[in-house]
Amino acid sequence: MCPACEAEARGEVFDYDAVLRGIDDMIERSGQAIQFVSGTSTTPDWAYTIGRQRRGLPDLIVMGLDPRSSAELLNEADARWDELMALLATGTLEDAIDYTFIPVPERIWHTTDYLLGAANDARRMVPERRLEAMQLVWASDDGRFPWDPDADPNFQSMQAILGLLRS
Repeated sequence: MCPACEAEARGEVFDYDAVLRGIDDMIERSGQAIQFVSGTSTTPDWAYTIGRQRRGLPDLIVMGLDPRSSAELLNEADARWDELMALLATGTLEDAIDYTFIPVPERIWHTTDYLLGAANDARRMVPERRLEAMQLVWASDDGRFPWDPDADPNFQSMQAILGLLRS
């Protein structure tokens, strides 16, 4: 259940402005905020950044990890962004580390809540700018990505692939 829904269920008024102030404070301090969303019986957990758009960078989303692992991975990707983009451009990212990025198409963030906070922040800060986002996809312990036909089906189900894979 979302915090607003929980407050309403308790008969309280949810202070969305306080939430936005908290997100803004976090972005001001660290350059991004991270939102974790618990999955359901049919969807995995996911986490995404909010605020990277303010620095001209795409926001990031990762699927299938617990809150701590999600935050560690998203923070590492943010801290190493320039290095990772150079590796991605040369096609050596997957060889150098155990994750890669794929673009998230507009239809995904426009019609789902996967990146709702990031999309709302981008519209609030720069209304004329469209959200850009990339999915951070991590490899299994045996080095396989979810699109690998030999990857474990349980592992594959943990990471819904939102974007289109490079051929």
